This record gives sequence, structure tokens and C-alpha cells, in this order.
Amino acid sequence: MSADRRQMPRIDVVHRLRAEIAPLGLEVRVVDFSYGGFRAECAAAFGPDSTYDFRVWTADGSCSETLRAKAVYCHRIGGPNETPSYVSGFAFLDLRQPDVERRVHRILDKLTSVLQVA
Repeated sequence: MSADRRQMPRIDVVHRLRAEIAPLGLEVRVVDFSYGGFRAECAAAFGPDSTYDFRVWTADGSCSETLRAKAVYCHRIGGPNETPSYVSGFAFLDLRQPDVERRVHRILDKLTSVLQVA
């Protein structure tokens, strides 16, 4: 059994976060999101170490950011007679830059905020 390489906890964001490859307009279905990156499903396969600019936004439209990420893995899902679909893991680039860190934290804050009623 291989060791889990994840360094950041993931947040399940299905139906709460959307993303598209900015210049292509190709939308991906975001499955989970963390400070280090995200996992997404798409009809397209992504090559290893391919880098993309993603426009990421909350489903309610309250937060939208553009983040650069590289593909760290891509696996085909579904059966052999099904239309190909892929699940890919993406790692954010330039996380040590304050502006990038701020943008990632802004999305995480929106995803983890809880409405409190007095």
C-alpha cells in the first residue's frame, strides 16, 4: 500500500465550487479543494505536469479567483464501454507568493464559512 502524499486536508466541494480552464473555457467538475490544490473530473485527459490557469468560483458567485495549477495525476474513470472521463489532481503553483496565498485563502474562507444565527 502506498503512502498518502496529501499534505493539506481536502474539503468536499461538489456543487459548491466550479472551475474552468480560463483561456479554453473548458469547465471541470471540482470534487475537492485544499490549500495545496484540487481534484476535478473532466471529459479531457491532462498530461503530467501540464500547467493551466483556472478560473475558480463559488456556486453562489460570491467569490471568483484565477489560479495557476499543474496536473499531478490523471486517471481514466468508468468502464471500457463508457464514454471516457478522467479524474485529475492539480497542485497550485506559486503558493509562496502573498497574492496567490491570499486568493487561495479567500476561496477556502468562503467554502468553510458558517452562517451563525443569534
